[in-house]
Amino acid sequence: MELRKCLILLATVSALILSAASVSAQTTVSGTVALDGGIGDITQATVQADGQGTPTTHPNANGYYTLTNVEIGLRRLTASLEGFVTDTLHVFLTEGGYSEADMSLRRDNPPAPLNLTGTILWSFRLDSLHWDVSPDLLVDGYKLYRKQHSADVFILRQAIWGRDNNTTMDDLDAEGDWDYAVTAVDTNMSRPWAESAYSNTARQIYLHLAPTNLTADGNFDSHVHLAWNAPGIPGPNYVRPPRGHGHSTLDEPRYLIYRDGTLLDSVLAASTTWDDNGLPENVPHTYEVAARYDDNESSPLSNSVTVRCNMAPGAPTNVQATPISETQMRLTWVDPALNADGTTCVDLAGVQVLRDNEVIATHILPGVQQFTDTPANPAIWHTWTVQGFDEVPNAGPGDSVRGRILVCMCEPVEYDWVDISTIGTNTGLTGGDETLGPFALGIQFPFYGNTHNRIFVCSNGWASFTDSTSTASLN
Repeated sequence: MELRKCLILLATVSALILSAASVSAQTTVSGTVALDGGIGDITQATVQADGQGTPTTHPNANGYYTLTNVEIGLRRLTASLEGFVTDTLHVFLTEGGYSEADMSLRRDNPPAPLNLTGTILWSFRLDSLHWDVSPDLLVDGYKLYRKQHSADVFILRQAIWGRDNNTTMDDLDAEGDWDYAVTAVDTNMSRPWAESAYSNTARQIYLHLAPTNLTADGNFDSHVHLAWNAPGIPGPNYVRPPRGHGHSTLDEPRYLIYRDGTLLDSVLAASTTWDDNGLPENVPHTYEVAARYDDNESSPLSNSVTVRCNMAPGAPTNVQATPISETQMRLTWVDPALNADGTTCVDLAGVQVLRDNEVIATHILPGVQQFTDTPANPAIWHTWTVQGFDEVPNAGPGDSVRGRILVCMCEPVEYDWVDISTIGTNTGLTGGDETLGPFALGIQFPFYGNTHNRIFVCSNGWASFTDSTSTASLN
């Protein structure tokens, strides 16, 4: 029993020794927490040390705090408060503690401005920019930045002071494809001031851009139709035609149309099509278009297109083929009155005739409207096609007719006899007018509601199921 008591006492002492060894040495840390800008309650800030137990406390109203039971050694202290940037301090603690663990909480950056827009004032070479007033009441102003659209870094252009001053003008000192952005700034703190992220980007293209995608349609008798797209860069951000601002006609934005390098005409910027009338067919011309902006400056030329007006006549109508002898076929038609596109044909130069896709007659003058053909074999079928053509010449679609010339009213017919004298039934007909029968069919033959198994035959070339006496030839 005594031995057992000794063993229990020994175990208890050992446990107490091990427990004491597992508790690290601790000390005290003190200091201040200050607010740098912003609005906040310092007593709501949280000060914390890492290490065993992660002791935590809150500063007094004067910002002073004390942390107890902080594990000695290298420690990380943090101070945090909603709306402020967390501050971190690293200190090496000894058993003597540390009393100068001072930290500062800087206000968070303001929210980025919203809804930045821009309008180019072309005649003044200025860009008018506007954005929403910051909801952050501590904001003291804004900074305007600009960069080329293809660049990566914004360059500061100007500062605009006053929270409610949410508009400015920027000097367009050089042509370019510009991106603008603004930030909100709070200066009521130590530098660097609190500055928001960039706003949305406002893309402003200060370039005398050329019209794009010029096309030309010459599928007409005497004019060319031009069409183009307004200047701008395709995409959702920006497509802008030149536009006016109420100045004189001289400054009114227009498109300038060039043919073969010579200025022909100009049209208002609201129109992106133009017709060059009174042109001869099959003569090539090269066209280009430029935009003249309301600062009276012209853009470079658009892409060039080369085209010639060409419109073929439509098809002749009422094409007919009539044999006029045993060797000749007469073709007649009505000359085309319309072009292939349905407009009036005014330049029909003639008509040509094809037989089985080979030309057999050319330059039949308008108004003749007939042609006589003598095919080599008048007994076979042929297809004749009649086409109109203009002065280019452009051949229009044809209209066709199929026919042949009959040599005589009774054409010989090739045939083969089948001899049935050894397999058929001899009717006994010898000629003259006689009807014999009945002869067994060998089958039940339904005919108009009746069934028959025999038949009568006549020497005049007919057969009957019922008539055994008539001999006349009937249809």
